[in-house]
Amino acid sequence: MKQLEWFVSGIVILALAVMGLLYAFSGPGPEVRQAAEEKSRIAEGIRLAVEQRGNMVLTNFVPGAQFKSKQWDFRAEAAGNGRIEPVYGVARLVCERVQPLARCWQIIELERDGRKLISVAREDAVSTAGSAGTPDIRTTPAPVAEPATRSEPAPASAPGEAAPAPATRVSEWQV
Repeated sequence: MKQLEWFVSGIVILALAVMGLLYAFSGPGPEVRQAAEEKSRIAEGIRLAVEQRGNMVLTNFVPGAQFKSKQWDFRAEAAGNGRIEPVYGVARLVCERVQPLARCWQIIELERDGRKLISVAREDAVSTAGSAGTPDIRTTPAPVAEPATRSEPAPASAPGEAAPAPATRVSEWQV
Protein backbone atom coordinates (compact mmCIF):
# COMPACT_ATOMS: atom_id res chain seq x y z
CA MET A 1 0.00 0.00 0.00
CA LYS A 2 2.82 2.36 0.85
CA GLN A 3 4.44 1.71 -2.54
CA LEU A 4 1.20 2.60 -4.35
CA GLU A 5 1.04 5.93 -2.51
CA TRP A 6 4.63 6.75 -3.53
CA PHE A 7 3.95 5.74 -7.11
CA VAL A 8 0.83 7.96 -7.37
CA SER A 9 2.66 10.87 -5.71
CA GLY A 10 5.53 10.49 -8.19
CA ILE A 11 3.15 10.48 -11.17
CA VAL A 12 1.38 13.61 -9.85
CA ILE A 13 4.69 15.44 -9.29
CA LEU A 14 5.93 14.44 -12.75
CA ALA A 15 2.67 15.63 -14.35
CA LEU A 16 2.90 18.97 -12.53
CA ALA A 17 6.52 19.41 -13.65
CA VAL A 18 5.61 18.69 -17.29
CA MET A 19 2.69 21.14 -17.12
CA GLY A 20 4.94 23.80 -15.58
CA LEU A 21 7.54 23.38 -18.36
CA LEU A 22 4.88 23.56 -21.06
CA TYR A 23 3.47 26.73 -19.52
CA ALA A 24 6.91 28.33 -19.13
CA PHE A 25 7.93 27.74 -22.75
CA SER A 26 4.60 28.38 -24.43
CA GLY A 27 5.03 32.19 -24.26
CA PRO A 28 2.34 34.80 -24.54
CA GLY A 29 -0.46 34.46 -27.03
CA PRO A 30 -0.69 36.55 -30.20
CA GLU A 31 -3.09 39.04 -28.58
CA VAL A 32 -0.64 39.73 -25.78
CA ARG A 33 2.26 40.13 -28.22
CA GLN A 34 0.25 42.49 -30.42
CA ALA A 35 -0.76 44.64 -27.42
CA ALA A 36 2.86 44.78 -26.23
CA GLU A 37 4.08 45.82 -29.70
CA GLU A 38 1.43 48.56 -29.87
CA LYS A 39 2.42 49.86 -26.42
CA SER A 40 6.06 49.86 -27.54
CA ARG A 41 5.23 51.92 -30.67
CA ILE A 42 3.22 54.35 -28.55
CA ALA A 43 6.06 54.73 -26.04
CA GLU A 44 8.70 55.27 -28.73
CA GLY A 45 6.65 57.85 -30.65
CA ILE A 46 5.73 59.88 -27.58
CA ARG A 47 9.29 59.71 -26.22
CA LEU A 48 10.72 61.00 -29.50
CA ALA A 49 8.17 63.82 -29.69
CA VAL A 50 8.81 64.91 -26.09
CA GLU A 51 12.59 64.82 -26.52
CA GLN A 52 12.35 66.82 -29.74
CA ARG A 53 9.80 69.32 -28.45
CA GLY A 54 11.06 69.69 -24.90
CA ASN A 55 14.78 69.64 -25.71
CA MET A 56 15.47 66.98 -23.10
CA VAL A 57 16.65 63.40 -22.90
CA LEU A 58 14.22 61.16 -21.06
CA THR A 59 14.92 58.07 -19.01
CA ASN A 60 12.50 55.62 -17.45
CA PHE A 61 9.79 56.59 -19.92
CA VAL A 62 6.43 54.98 -19.13
CA PRO A 63 3.38 55.53 -21.33
CA GLY A 64 0.21 55.67 -19.33
CA ALA A 65 -3.36 54.89 -20.14
CA GLN A 66 -5.34 55.97 -23.15
CA PHE A 67 -7.85 58.18 -21.40
CA LYS A 68 -9.45 59.78 -24.46
CA SER A 69 -9.64 58.96 -28.14
CA LYS A 70 -6.07 59.04 -29.47
CA GLN A 71 -4.68 60.63 -26.26
CA TRP A 72 -2.27 59.06 -23.79
CA ASP A 73 -0.69 60.35 -20.65
CA PHE A 74 2.92 59.54 -19.79
CA ARG A 75 5.63 60.02 -17.21
CA ALA A 76 9.40 59.92 -17.32
CA GLU A 77 12.53 61.34 -15.77
CA ALA A 78 14.93 63.91 -17.23
CA ALA A 79 18.36 64.93 -16.00
CA GLY A 80 18.61 68.61 -15.18
CA ASN A 81 20.01 71.04 -12.64
CA GLY A 82 22.31 68.33 -11.31
CA ARG A 83 19.41 66.06 -10.40
CA ILE A 84 16.75 63.83 -11.89
CA GLU A 85 13.49 65.70 -12.48
CA PRO A 86 10.06 64.10 -13.03
CA VAL A 87 8.32 64.77 -16.34
CA TYR A 88 4.57 64.34 -16.88
CA GLY A 89 2.40 65.03 -19.88
CA VAL A 90 -0.28 64.19 -22.39
CA ALA A 91 0.29 63.35 -26.06
CA ARG A 92 -2.15 63.04 -28.92
CA LEU A 93 -1.83 60.78 -31.95
CA VAL A 94 -2.24 62.86 -35.12
CA CYS A 95 -1.52 60.14 -37.69
CA GLU A 96 -4.07 57.60 -38.87
CA ARG A 97 -2.42 54.74 -37.00
CA VAL A 98 0.07 54.38 -34.16
CA GLN A 99 3.62 54.87 -35.42
CA PRO A 100 6.91 55.37 -33.55
CA LEU A 101 7.56 58.72 -35.28
CA ALA A 102 7.82 62.11 -33.55
CA ARG A 103 5.75 63.78 -36.29
CA CYS A 104 2.80 61.51 -35.49
CA TRP A 105 2.50 62.83 -31.94
CA GLN A 106 1.43 66.23 -30.66
CA ILE A 107 2.39 67.15 -27.12
CA ILE A 108 -0.67 68.70 -25.51
CA GLU A 109 0.70 69.07 -21.99
CA LEU A 110 4.24 68.83 -20.70
CA GLU A 111 5.28 69.45 -17.13
CA ARG A 112 8.82 69.14 -15.79
CA ASP A 113 9.42 69.16 -12.06
CA GLY A 114 6.10 70.92 -11.49
CA ARG A 115 6.71 73.63 -14.12
CA LYS A 116 4.40 73.72 -17.12
CA LEU A 117 6.46 73.75 -20.30
CA ILE A 118 3.56 73.20 -22.71
CA SER A 119 -0.12 73.64 -22.08
CA VAL A 120 -2.58 73.70 -24.94
CA ALA A 121 -6.31 73.64 -24.50
CA ARG A 122 -7.16 70.14 -25.67
CA GLU A 123 -10.11 71.40 -27.68
CA ASP A 124 -7.82 73.85 -29.52
CA ALA A 125 -5.21 71.23 -30.37
CA VAL A 126 -4.72 70.92 -34.11
CA SER A 127 -4.97 67.33 -35.23
CA THR A 128 -3.11 67.30 -38.52
CA ALA A 129 0.01 65.26 -39.08
CA GLY A 130 1.83 68.30 -40.47
CA SER A 131 1.75 70.12 -37.14
CA ALA A 132 3.05 67.24 -35.03
CA GLY A 133 6.52 67.71 -33.70
CA THR A 134 6.26 71.46 -34.30
CA PRO A 135 5.01 74.07 -31.90
CA ASP A 136 1.36 73.65 -31.05
CA ILE A 137 -0.54 75.88 -33.42
CA ARG A 138 -3.82 77.69 -32.92
CA THR A 139 -5.51 79.55 -35.71
CA THR A 140 -6.83 82.95 -34.81
CA PRO A 141 -8.17 85.61 -37.08
CA ALA A 142 -5.84 88.55 -37.53
CA PRO A 143 -7.32 91.91 -36.64
CA VAL A 144 -8.82 93.56 -39.70
CA ALA A 145 -8.68 97.32 -40.01
CA GLU A 146 -12.11 98.81 -40.41
CA PRO A 147 -12.49 101.26 -43.31
CA ALA A 148 -12.10 104.82 -42.15
CA THR A 149 -15.40 106.55 -41.63
CA ARG A 150 -15.47 110.13 -42.69
CA SER A 151 -18.01 112.71 -41.68
CA GLU A 152 -17.68 114.62 -44.94
CA PRO A 153 -19.53 113.34 -47.96
CA ALA A 154 -17.61 111.40 -50.56
CA PRO A 155 -16.86 113.39 -53.72
CA ALA A 156 -19.32 112.83 -56.49
CA SER A 157 -18.01 110.90 -59.42
CA ALA A 158 -17.60 112.73 -62.66
CA PRO A 159 -20.22 112.09 -65.34
CA GLY A 160 -19.37 109.05 -67.40
CA GLU A 161 -17.31 107.46 -64.57
CA ALA A 162 -18.60 104.46 -62.73
CA ALA A 163 -19.22 104.93 -59.05
CA PRO A 164 -16.42 103.43 -56.93
CA ALA A 165 -17.10 99.91 -55.67
CA PRO A 166 -17.92 99.72 -51.98
CA ALA A 167 -14.99 98.65 -49.77
CA THR A 168 -15.09 94.96 -48.95
CA ARG A 169 -13.69 93.46 -45.81
CA VAL A 170 -10.98 90.95 -46.36
CA SER A 171 -10.30 88.47 -43.58
CA GLU A 172 -6.77 87.29 -43.10
CA TRP A 173 -5.93 84.25 -41.04
CA GLN A 174 -2.61 83.76 -39.35
CA VAL A 175 -1.32 80.36 -38.45
